[in-house]
Amino acid sequence: AMSPPRTLASGVTYSTFRFPSKTYPEVIRVVTIAPSASVMPFVSLSNDQVAEPAARDRLERTSAACLRRQCVAGVNGDFFCTSAHCPKDIDEPEGGIVSNGRMLRSPYSIGWEGQQLSFDANGCPQPPQPLTWSGSLTSGGTTLALDGVNVDRHSGQAVLYDAAYGPAAPTRTAGVDLVLRLDDTDWLGDLSPAPVTATPVSLTAKQGGFPLQPGSGFVAISASGAK
Repeated sequence: AMSPPRTLASGVTYSTFRFPSKTYPEVIRVVTIAPSASVMPFVSLSNDQVAEPAARDRLERTSAACLRRQCVAGVNGDFFCTSAHCPKDIDEPEGGIVSNGRMLRSPYSIGWEGQQLSFDANGCPQPPQPLTWSGSLTSGGTTLALDGVNVDRHSGQAVLYDAAYGPAAPTRTAGVDLVLRLDDTDWLGDLSPAPVTATPVSLTAKQGGFPLQPGSGFVAISASGAK
């Protein structure tokens, strides 16, 4: 059964579909945006942060985020892997986050990467497809590939953290911390093939906790990758 569409704004309607079932009853809510509507989809981070050591500690209701950002309608865009088949990223949001050409979080999935939702420059949805990316650190003749951006670091990985992650980088139990000062302090993680230069500030075994601000970078590197 479908409820009569309700108008939220000019060119934006809201409908509810109900599928009764004794075993798996479903209620699906759909927001439809007409091509002529003067609205655009955008990404709103939960409490304006990608993650913290315990991601569930900073959750924000979709309604609260929509009110804070003064949006017309909000859709929960993250799902958590909480079952035994995903031990590496349990309780982490699935998939990557890119907003206005900036990678806020690299994809981190257990096989659902084909479900990544994306929009083109006009705000039109693209077919679900994996979000591919690559990144590396180069100093002299040495290059270190990045395994993730603003995600939990596991054994043998090098992960970049920037100001979108939260107020401070996560703490760890192994490896070293490379703190960088970006030459372009306005750079915030744009997806661009052009290299971004940075000046090393420190390379220590501080075990994380470094304050993250625009213009700074923090790379957690495993012991094997720190050579």
